[in-house]
Amino acid sequence: MLTGHCYTSINSAHVDQTIRPGHSFSLACEFVCLQPSHTMQWWKDGQVLLNASSILPNITLSMHVSGAGEKDSGNYSCRTEPPDALGTTAVITVEDLPTSGPSVNTLEPTVEPKQGVLDVVMVWYLLLKAIFLILMVTTIALVLACRLR
Repeated sequence: MLTGHCYTSINSAHVDQTIRPGHSFSLACEFVCLQPSHTMQWWKDGQVLLNASSILPNITLSMHVSGAGEKDSGNYSCRTEPPDALGTTAVITVEDLPTSGPSVNTLEPTVEPKQGVLDVVMVWYLLLKAIFLILMVTTIALVLACRLR
């Protein structure tokens, strides 16, 4: 979808991985030019694992699975909803070792805004704060001037 001067897209460089039971793996998708109406999603084997949203247009959504088990094997991908962009698919295979104990699956999503976006937001915040301060000082000066007359 066209947003200003760019298209909504997902940058993902997923590599198929074979993981031993109990070990961890991480995947990340960089969402670019998101609109406020977009939801970022992680999918596994055609099922939604995670929905996330952000007011920022450029976000990296990471997924970390610790204590991987056989049930964590599958095809992982990310996309937007509405479906304007789709990331590449990573095939994760967890080896079945009979000596391993039960696995503990933890899904830990993290949203990491781009540093440049944070800098722009901080500049705007400080600028608005300075304007507010100037308006307050001007208002106080006008009130005092009116009282002295």
